[in-house]
Amino acid sequence: MGKFTIKNIEDTSYIPEDNGWVWVRESVSEPIPKYKYASLGMSNGYVDLSLAASSSVLYESRTITVTFARFKHGADGWQDDAEATADAIRNIFLGNVAYLYPKTISTKRFTTNGFNYEVSRDGIIQYLTFTFKCQPIGTQITS
Repeated sequence: MGKFTIKNIEDTSYIPEDNGWVWVRESVSEPIPKYKYASLGMSNGYVDLSLAASSSVLYESRTITVTFARFKHGADGWQDDAEATADAIRNIFLGNVAYLYPKTISTKRFTTNGFNYEVSRDGIIQYLTFTFKCQPIGTQITS
C-alpha cells in the first residue's frame, strides 16, 4: 500500500506522511451512477438516456476523507503544523486541478479542484482531516 499523495499537472507532489504526519484513516464514497430518464411522446414509460452522451454510465462526484495525526506538545501554536500542511497542499493546486492517489484504493487516481480541512486535538495528539470532492480518472495507475 502506497502513501496518500497529492500531485499537480507539473508533477509537484505533497505527501503528508513524508512531512511528519501519520496516516490514520481514509474513506472513499461509493460510486453513484448518473441515471437520466425522459418521458417521450409515442413511447410507454420512460426512456433511459444514461448512455446517450458518452456510451457508458457516468458517475456523480465522490468524496475522499483522509485523516492524519501527529504529536504536538504545548498549548501555544498547536494548529501551526496543520496550517502549514494545508498551505503546502493549497500550493499544489496552483489554480488548477490536482490528482489524488488514495492509500486504500491504489488502482485509482482522482482529480479534484479543492478541499476542506478540520484540525482537532485530543491531549497531545493533533488530527488533521481533509475532505476532497473528486472524480475518478482511469482504473489503473501506470506510473
